[in-house]
Amino acid sequence: MYLQAFLCCSLKCQFKPIAEEEVTQLQEFARSEGFADELQMWDLPYWRRRHRQHLFKYVVILINFPLSCMLGISTLLCSLISF
Repeated sequence: MYLQAFLCCSLKCQFKPIAEEEVTQLQEFARSEGFADELQMWDLPYWRRRHRQHLFKYVVILINFPLSCMLGISTLLCSLISF
């Protein structure tokens, strides 16, 4: 039990400054993109994703299929699967 608590505290002490630096970088990036408020915990995943897209220059492409097409395909697949 003591070893587990020691490792947990050790890891926390070791990585907390790194996590704080990451949040600071995200805050700076968000400000450069026009976000005026302080980042909250629920903002972090969104701004991490935007920051990765900015750093690695990739764009997420969403392909939309018509509902009628998707319903037809799913019905066909279900009929093939059912015995």
